[in-house]
Amino acid sequence: GSFNSTGLVVSSKLPRFSDTYTLTVASSDPKSVSAHASVQLAKSVAE
Repeated sequence: GSFNSTGLVVSSKLPRFSDTYTLTVASSDPKSVSAHASVQLAKSVAE
């Protein structure tokens, strides 16, 4: 799922057969400096 909040587009994807949860955060404003550098965080949900 994804949602737009305060100029940021946050999308998350949890592959059906994967134990890694990936969260990608990128600026939705092409004029923003942060638009040139997206942040990708990966966390294992398997303990």
